[in-house]
Amino acid sequence: MKLEVEGQRNLAVGEMAPAFDVKTLDGKRLRLADFRGKFVLIDFWATWCGPCLEQERYLKAAFDAFHNHERFVLVSLSLDDKPEIPREYVAKHDLKWLQGFLGQGSSVTASYGVTSIPAVILVGPDGKVFARGLGGPGIKVAVDEAIRSGS
Repeated sequence: MKLEVEGQRNLAVGEMAPAFDVKTLDGKRLRLADFRGKFVLIDFWATWCGPCLEQERYLKAAFDAFHNHERFVLVSLSLDDKPEIPREYVAKHDLKWLQGFLGQGSSVTASYGVTSIPAVILVGPDGKVFARGLGGPGIKVAVDEAIRSGS
């Protein structure tokens, strides 16, 4: 699904991932900086985005495979209008990973160069973009290769 994004930039692999400080769906603070030293798989999504919902099974597969790994975390960032919408969806579908809320028109999407969703980006332990444009079974493969690389 295409997004209208102002201040769009083209974030490349190897660049520092922009910092973000947002709220989780349950109102807690969620900052990228809190995960330094880990691979952070960031998923931009919304409940109104069919392709996002189709990709959920691949995110679950990656989460199930790596959630116990000390150097991995999965963070989904919702672009829904209100946090109640993804909160209900996440509870109904038993999604156990971290869920943040951006809403629409967030500067975070612009800083990450996200022009359509789903958008999945892997940030390395050094805070740099390790991979972007991930989708389908390639999500789990990319995380596995990244963790094995020891970066």
